[in-house]
Amino acid sequence: AGPSGAGGVLRSSFIFDHPPTAPRRIAFLRNPTAGDTSLVDQPHTLTAAAATPQSGAAVGGPLPDEADIESGGSSVAAQGGGAAVRRPNTSRFSQQQLPYWRNGVTWRRILWGALCTGTILFVLGIFVLVQTNQVSMFEIQYDGEERRPLGTYPEEMNYHECHVGTDGATSSCMFDVTVPQDMQPPIVLLYEVTPFYQNYYSYMTSVVFDQLTGEYVPRSEVEATCAEPSRQTSAGDEIFPCGLVATSVFNDTVEVLEVPVNEDDPRMNWQSDYDRFANPEDYPGRANTSWLYERYPTITDEQRGVKSRRVVDWMFPSFFGHVRNTYGFIDAPLHKGQQLTIRVNASFPVQELGAEKRVIFTTRNGLGGRHTVMAYLLLASSCACYLMAIAVLLVQRTCPRRAGSPRFPALSGGLTVDSFGEAAPPP
Repeated sequence: AGPSGAGGVLRSSFIFDHPPTAPRRIAFLRNPTAGDTSLVDQPHTLTAAAATPQSGAAVGGPLPDEADIESGGSSVAAQGGGAAVRRPNTSRFSQQQLPYWRNGVTWRRILWGALCTGTILFVLGIFVLVQTNQVSMFEIQYDGEERRPLGTYPEEMNYHECHVGTDGATSSCMFDVTVPQDMQPPIVLLYEVTPFYQNYYSYMTSVVFDQLTGEYVPRSEVEATCAEPSRQTSAGDEIFPCGLVATSVFNDTVEVLEVPVNEDDPRMNWQSDYDRFANPEDYPGRANTSWLYERYPTITDEQRGVKSRRVVDWMFPSFFGHVRNTYGFIDAPLHKGQQLTIRVNASFPVQELGAEKRVIFTTRNGLGGRHTVMAYLLLASSCACYLMAIAVLLVQRTCPRRAGSPRFPALSGGLTVDSFGEAAPPP
């Protein structure tokens, strides 16, 4: 744009003021001149009477414009007069003439984008499915309503009832299971409780981690964090560590008579997490204190205290609506058709929760285990991308249109839309 517009009116190079005859779209602006630049576009005239002459400059001559000097612009004297025109910087950056790239969305780009995305998701889904099928596993559900989880085959599912006794008494059950397929070590023994919502805010915040690291904690902080039933016993002893997490530890035990199960294997936790846990300096001689090994003798002892691998695993809440933690490792192979005798000592009550309890024998792969749901989700997403590509192709073949023009002119009043989004007459 030049320095002058229609009728010789001097205007700036940035023509973005509000049209004087068009209604304003922003009605809540109180300033009547808000949104336009008419004041900027008016020429700034400096006469000899109003201007203060500077040294070395003739009266009525062009005066230096401080704003133009700072912005890199220039002062131009109008012919035949003493007027100075304030002109913006003429660089390509100020004039918005730098090279640019704009992504034009066309049906071909959408088609190829959907095909490429679908292919990537399909390859990932096949990879996860192949890895999942290489995992050998079987489950034993011993409490709750019988149910076969998604991704578990019928021959991998076993159900044997072993409920907690009346008044919370421990029930000991023994049953035989058959290994459905060969399993090579290391074999991971997991326990699962579902549904069990450790991700509830009131539950996962009811813990004092300084107690788990062996540090001194003021009584005021303990009372503010832990509710009274989780910080003091009925006999008046202090519960250590306190909180809902530390007073609801899963304490069922599982034994496999044919092969040993290592319940204190370093592979059960991150070593950095395990090293954070420590017993306090006065452990276990502090009087009037209910220690963890006294409440849960099946998962820890006096020597370990809070540094039991199963305790460390439990103290980190699960993100999902179920708990699946490592019980131990089996470092001996299991063969297809082999009979195993399992002894379960059930002490963790779930009847009031309506939850299920199960133990899982599984091998591991590069992805950590079996991920059937993830494989199906990736394959379903790839199918959705392919369907979108087919839909785009069908629409383009049945009712094609030129880019920027409406697909149905009768509905647009005979107008087209140019590349800048403004209405224009049809070509």
